[in-house]
Amino acid sequence: MLAAALLALTAAAHHPHAAKSPCTVRAVIVSGNGQVEHAYVAVGAPAYITIFPGRIAVRFIGPEPRKGSRHVRFTCVTKGCTFASAEQGDDAEFVNRVKNGKVASANEYEARAQDDGVAAVHLAVQSETPAGTYLVRAEPVVNAGERAVPVFFRLTTH
Repeated sequence: MLAAALLALTAAAHHPHAAKSPCTVRAVIVSGNGQVEHAYVAVGAPAYITIFPGRIAVRFIGPEPRKGSRHVRFTCVTKGCTFASAEQGDDAEFVNRVKNGKVASANEYEARAQDDGVAAVHLAVQSETPAGTYLVRAEPVVNAGERAVPVFFRLTTH
């Protein structure tokens, strides 16, 4: 009886339809963490703008995508933080605002990995106060059967 139970458990573990663990796709920081910049009063708006000159960039660790290229979403997760329009430089064709339906998000960008495997964005943070620390999450956009592990950037204004 014990041998039959052991045989049944072994067969179930090797069954071709047994559930697989998702593949992990991890973002790791390449550049841009810990930037500190001055905030300036926005013209015609009750807000402050801080332009961070260094791009924030991540590289992916994990399997290659099944089709296309890897994307990452950069989201300002600190309450009250939005992304003002920022010049994206030569990489502009790789960066877009995330859209919810037809409306562009105020605090999310999606960037496609370039040939070097790096996804990057230039950020300008808009806030209600001149001084603050803002947390930006960079999370890979994954396919079915994959699990994303984000990384966080800290940007400070004064």
